[in-house]
Amino acid sequence: MTALTPAHENWEEHALEVFARVPIHDLMQMRLEELALGYARVSMPRLPSVTQQNGFFHAGALITLADSAAGASGLTVVRPEDNLLSVNITVSLMRAAKADRVEAIGRVVKAGRKLLFCDTEIFEAGKSRERVLVKAMISLSRESWQ
Repeated sequence: MTALTPAHENWEEHALEVFARVPIHDLMQMRLEELALGYARVSMPRLPSVTQQNGFFHAGALITLADSAAGASGLTVVRPEDNLLSVNITVSLMRAAKADRVEAIGRVVKAGRKLLFCDTEIFEAGKSRERVLVKAMISLSRESWQ
């Protein structure tokens, strides 16, 4: 993994503030549980609005959670004027999820000049991290606009 360096001294405050402004995080009741340089852990409860017909987490909700964890981890290594946009998401849904809560761990694998490459895994909250539910590789583009 590439050694990561913060792009500015207020990286943690910036990442928390941007995460809090994303409306879908409120809609899906996502919580940013842990944040470190190049790392984010985000949780989401199993609500009727994020499940499919048999009560399992809907694949789209899990992919959104994976994307949000990748984005949060990416926010820790970019400048405040950089906006992150997902440009590629490759997902493997490995197991059905019916836990009360799931959590995603997003990690920046490489932070390039224009693209960030992130790895995300989703687990049942409070359970073994050896039992991966979802594995995703997510590429984020840095875009600057005001």
